Amino acid sequence: MFKEFKDRACIVGIGETSFCRKPGSGLSELGIQLKASIAALEDAGLAAKQIDGIMPFPTLGKAETLAASLGCSNLRFAATLHMGGASPVGSLRTAAMAVTMGAADYVLVPGGWNGYSGAALLMRRADSIPGGSITATSICRSA
Repeated sequence: MFKEFKDRACIVGIGETSFCRKPGSGLSELGIQLKASIAALEDAGLAAKQIDGIMPFPTLGKAETLAASLGCSNLRFAATLHMGGASPVGSLRTAAMAVTMGAADYVLVPGGWNGYSGAALLMRRADSIPGGSITATSICRSA
């Protein structure tokens, strides 16, 4: 099924922020995502008003907040995929489908968090997950 989209949708811009460790980036998660989104728009040669689709990752933002903050006045497609660590890849595929099917012309897929600049989350119930305890950390990065 994905073969149907390969010649009709593509990534046209990428933006990222600096990587960081403690004490963090000094920006909120929204600030990180906006900074990377602006860089992606510049990379693509697009204006924010051309973005008509936004797919934020779960718990990292809302499409309406990002649209209002960037000045996207024609939002007609928004979705959030709840697929855990597969959300970024799933979002790219869904964005390609949205563009191919005419639901949007340009879909922004922002992501960014200060996870690595704070304390790690330690899951203590080792019997509840395969492989024992897991420490979850992430780096400041938006795509």
